[in-house]
Amino acid sequence: MMRAKAFFFAYEIEAAGVIEAFGYKPIAKEPYMLYENARGNLLFLSGIGNLNAANCLWYACKNYDFAEAFNIGAAGALKSGMKLGELYCATQVASLDPFYKGVFRLEKADESLPEARLITAHEPVKLESERLKCARLADLVDMEGCAFAAAAAHNNKPLKIVKFVSDFSEGCDIPSNIIKLRGVLNGYKSIF
Repeated sequence: MMRAKAFFFAYEIEAAGVIEAFGYKPIAKEPYMLYENARGNLLFLSGIGNLNAANCLWYACKNYDFAEAFNIGAAGALKSGMKLGELYCATQVASLDPFYKGVFRLEKADESLPEARLITAHEPVKLESERLKCARLADLVDMEGCAFAAAAAHNNKPLKIVKFVSDFSEGCDIPSNIIKLRGVLNGYKSIF
């Protein structure tokens, strides 16, 4: 059965509002937590980090038939003026890994959302000095986007990325902010 979309979140607190608002029901627990809604869309919880992200998308491409992939989740703001909970479509994604030089250009998931450049790190970018370094390269930082983009490209699967701002400074409590932002994606029925 061809499904229209497959969504990839790193972990459950990022996806909780979408799971509830769009009627996703669990259909598998291994090797990844997997949900499906009445529209036949899939929602995977990949786990945090590049390796988990790439492996999850590869697994999905090899075992499920879907037209396009979406990486949805939290990201740190690197530019002044970005506010907690704001949504952005990543139209360019790269990695902080010095041995990976690829830059992926992506289509917007929703025309009403502003564009952003995304950089993917292998660990949380917490210190202000690290954030300033990343800000020379991108607008947002996450820990999975580039891995999803690379895996999607290798599998000839279109990918769109939507990120919500979960942190913007060294002192932010990222998990608490993500929980507070639980419903931030609920207004985007056209995506889910």
